[in-house]
Amino acid sequence: MMLVAWAAMLGHAQEANFVKGADVGFLQGQERRGVVFHDRNGRERECLELLKTDYQMSAIRMRVWVNPRGGDCDKNELLAMAKRVKALGMDLMVSFHYSDTWADPKQQGIPAAWKGHSYKQMKRDLREHTIDVLTLLKQNGITPRWVQVGNETANGMLWPMGHIEKNPKQYAGFIGAAYDAVKEVFPQSIVIIHLDRGHKQSLYDWNLDIVKKNGGKWDMIGMSLYPYWARKDHPELNADSIITDCMRNIRYCSKKYGCDVMIVETGFEVDEQHPELMEEGRRQLTRVVREAQTETDGHCRGVFYWEPQCLPGGYKLGAFNSKAQPTAIMEGFVEAPTVKNVKPLWIQNGDRQIYGELFTPHSTSNTQYPSPRSAEGRLLPAGRKNTSKKPIAIIAHGFNGTYHYGRSYFDVMDKLGYQCYVFDFPCGSINSRSDNNTLNMSILDEQSDLRAIVNYFRSQGHQHIVLIGESQGGLVSALTAAQMKDKVSQLVLVFPALCIPQNWRARYPNLSNIPEMTELWGVKMGRRFFEEIHDMNTFDIIGKYRGPVLIVQGDKDQVVLIEDSKRAQKLYKDARLHIIPGAGHGFKPKEFQEEAEQLEKFLK
Repeated sequence: MMLVAWAAMLGHAQEANFVKGADVGFLQGQERRGVVFHDRNGRERECLELLKTDYQMSAIRMRVWVNPRGGDCDKNELLAMAKRVKALGMDLMVSFHYSDTWADPKQQGIPAAWKGHSYKQMKRDLREHTIDVLTLLKQNGITPRWVQVGNETANGMLWPMGHIEKNPKQYAGFIGAAYDAVKEVFPQSIVIIHLDRGHKQSLYDWNLDIVKKNGGKWDMIGMSLYPYWARKDHPELNADSIITDCMRNIRYCSKKYGCDVMIVETGFEVDEQHPELMEEGRRQLTRVVREAQTETDGHCRGVFYWEPQCLPGGYKLGAFNSKAQPTAIMEGFVEAPTVKNVKPLWIQNGDRQIYGELFTPHSTSNTQYPSPRSAEGRLLPAGRKNTSKKPIAIIAHGFNGTYHYGRSYFDVMDKLGYQCYVFDFPCGSINSRSDNNTLNMSILDEQSDLRAIVNYFRSQGHQHIVLIGESQGGLVSALTAAQMKDKVSQLVLVFPALCIPQNWRARYPNLSNIPEMTELWGVKMGRRFFEEIHDMNTFDIIGKYRGPVLIVQGDKDQVVLIEDSKRAQKLYKDARLHIIPGAGHGFKPKEFQEEAEQLEKFLK
């Protein structure tokens, strides 16, 4: 019993750190073809060493097939790579496909040598193959930290015998047999069950419940997270919502099944003709790596990129260019210094809880913040008064947005020495951490929430408060500034949707025309949203704010007319309008950089 308890404690201790890694199953084939890798400066580098040294990777994932044609991905190729991994002091994950070739949700072929076997015999085949491969590693002094049994087994494995819909008990039986075989050779190794579509909670409920009900076992859940592929199947989705849903699913699965989770595959598009796509990939990967650590209640143990060293021309989602150099995407693995200066902060507005993140620039990273106050200024838990009076920018997201969008402002705020608070409007998005019931979305409630946030930071000694609002958040910020003109120092409106009341009034001319529920872009809104703004005239209100205003908008915006921003400029006492040529509703990286430059001039 003592030995078992010690082994369990050891396994838990092993998973105390967060792992960044890569699946490099193609690497040996690339090297045989003469591919030579280089770093961003053009210096020749060995690929694994480059991943470890420059991109903080501490682990490598390798797939293994049963009897592959040509020997690719067989146990001997696994052993060769495992030796290199060990020599570099990195950890190893072995990914069993239990096939002679690729295994994924669309194909789970039985190895040729196993065809015609009974279920009982095939379980024996699977067990012997698992033990054979792992014993080879053990004989060479190599212990894998993780062993994945099956690859993306959303629909089962070893079809048709282990198809989840046709033979659910046999699928679970294969998972159980593989688990036992791993533990027979390496009792301390962590066994992973791996499914695709990490953003889809219903898939994990369905699959893992079947495995658990029928006696299957695992130590950890592995997820694939590919916003690119998810959007191919469902164009109505966006990358950020997919990432948010995956983080939510990690929290959900870890709680439901009592185990840790790991993102064992991810990837983002490389297109050398469109560098902005790779910048967007960097942003998304940065978010995945960051939130896997901060948004999963400590239960996500790592992120692995699938075949980052792939070159363009074949696989689209590698992370290296045609010169075998890392692209900007890989920078997503390098911990940004600002991450350490971001802390979660809940603010209360009556019975509404507002989730957000407070960014502190490096020069003031030791600033202490007390517990939140209510909108009336009442201290909630005990806290100590903060005497710092640093300027702060409060970022209000647009329709169905989240606080993640506001993180783009951290770099410019760091330059300016500003603190920055990004948050989720309660009921403002289907992905809101504050409250995701969009049927209760309300412009008036969002104004109330923004007022509560301003009052909170005023209570902490901040005298210089800047509101920055995008799209619907721009409307809310403009309305709030008009109400709090003595408390808001400066106002920034980014493609502000000042037209929202007018547009919806045109759709629903009379209150009787408003239905109980309206759906826009997949977001369901209740009748109240439209009733409250039906008689609102934005332009009669916003000009009451008399402080400095910066308005930024693209001249190709198809959602918000630029004439509305020009009209607003004339209403304000001190306003400048910056128009970005070619920009639409939502800025690309280069366009956001132009916005940031204008913002820097304005706030200086």
